[in-house]
Amino acid sequence: MDVIIEGFMRRVRQEHDLNDLSTDQLFESFAAYCVIRKFHENDFAPDHFRMGGKGDLGIDAAAVSVNGTLYTDPDALKDAIESHGQLDVHFIIVQARTTPTFSAETFGALGNNLEHVFTETPMTLPCSHLVKRLRACSDVIYGAGAKLHKGLPKLSVYYVAPGNPSSAALDPQRKKSIDRLQKTGWFEHVEMQAVGSTELRALFLQAHDAVKATFDARKYLPLPGMTGVDQAYLAVVDAREFVDKVTRPRPHRPHSPGQRPAASGGVSVSQVGRRRCSRAGREATGPI
Repeated sequence: MDVIIEGFMRRVRQEHDLNDLSTDQLFESFAAYCVIRKFHENDFAPDHFRMGGKGDLGIDAAAVSVNGTLYTDPDALKDAIESHGQLDVHFIIVQARTTPTFSAETFGALGNNLEHVFTETPMTLPCSHLVKRLRACSDVIYGAGAKLHKGLPKLSVYYVAPGNPSSAALDPQRKKSIDRLQKTGWFEHVEMQAVGSTELRALFLQAHDAVKATFDARKYLPLPGMTGVDQAYLAVVDAREFVDKVTRPRPHRPHSPGQRPAASGGVSVSQVGRRRCSRAGREATGPI
């Protein structure tokens, strides 16, 4: 195992109280944390999304993102859908292996198994109750198909291992599996990616570090109160300044396994409306 990743895993174990997990289970939770945070800015308990074990069909973690909120429970998902007029859905699937060697067959087997999960055909493949729960979430989503005005769900599949993936060896089977899943007609877009040590480190630091930027807000309006939000404002900032500060390259700040970077999520350009605005200084500020 990569010594730096081992350090990051120890940090996740400590911060999320995962002392009872084995090394394999911890790596599954760690991979889930890194991958899901790529799409979801707010922090969460990574072990909540872990599915690894007997009958997991190669799905070690999974999350269903609906309008920016993560779900794993079909009943909670059904209740949430009833309150939404339209749905923006993203299925996030993770397979995590502590073996550093990547196998092209993994993409093939995982793609084949996902065809049994995302279908209207009854599930006959032997699987765990957690996989059945994911299938139930899929049934809830597609059962509310009339609300998929923004397009069909997106599917992102990540094969994570602490090694160095070879595109030449993996791509033929990876692309074949993507094509099969895309041809089901159940997804707007399908991606399958191999994540090795280098990208896994970067994903963790991206999820765990925060960089702040400050903008002059010449005009701003307070917004109504929201659950979990103390103050919210709609602010107008200079577009050139915003783009410059968001896209400007920043020096890489490496962390040794013993160091702890600030625990805060990033915010994408599209999420500018959620930035905080201080009343006194009239500045729009937030993590970038």
